Amino acid sequence: MSDELQKSQGSGLSSGAAGKSVDLGKRMGAIASKLAGTAAIELPRIFHQLVIFVLDGSGSMTVPGLSGRTKGKEVHEAVKAVIERLQRSKNKNCFDVSCRVYSVDDIVILSQRLVTTVTTAGQSFDPTGHIEAKDTYVAPALNAAREEAEAYLKANAGKRAQALIILLSDGALHDEEEALELTAEIKSISGAALSTIFYGTDPRILRMRGVDEDYNEQCAEVLKEMATSEAFHTSTLDPEEVRKHMIRSISSVSGPIED
Repeated sequence: MSDELQKSQGSGLSSGAAGKSVDLGKRMGAIASKLAGTAAIELPRIFHQLVIFVLDGSGSMTVPGLSGRTKGKEVHEAVKAVIERLQRSKNKNCFDVSCRVYSVDDIVILSQRLVTTVTTAGQSFDPTGHIEAKDTYVAPALNAAREEAEAYLKANAGKRAQALIILLSDGALHDEEEALELTAEIKSISGAALSTIFYGTDPRILRMRGVDEDYNEQCAEVLKEMATSEAFHTSTLDPEEVRKHMIRSISSVSGPIED
């Protein structure tokens, strides 16, 4: 028996079959390479979640907060951290974001877009750097956010869609009554919710200005009343807890934000 025949018998393949096996292997290898090349393709959208950041840019946000930094800087760090967290999410292509700031006027600093297209490097979310920091009129900004949320939900009708407005402020509203009326309207919109985060003022600043010690608590109560529910409000010194609160608020309407 020849060596060639012995090898053929030992493997169970004839030389012709072996050649076909090699060809098949090459084809499978090519397919595997193509699959590997598409592994980074994002998963299709399984839901549509809009997050609208509404940031207080009034004069009081330029003074130190409970961390010792200005409240505007505290807001910047919180918003930046949450956007970057969403960008790391397994379902990052399901999130749209926008951002506006307010004082006497209100302006858009980030128009609505997919969160993956936001470049946080060099982007300032300190509201006091985008608008003249004066009095605190939140109603126009809330109304604009309400309209944006309604338009988003209408555009995605029939899909799994939600809209969350996140208000970051130190309170002390000059249009409290109108703001409360608007928040009641937001709460009545199916698929929409409002989360509020209170930024307290450094007590030393309050004492220097002769302001009552319970000033922070009074302002926090107003924001708490504005939120969709108590679970959608927080008032804390810890920046990490602020970030976690925002993520919990987003998760409560969209589902878990998975890595």
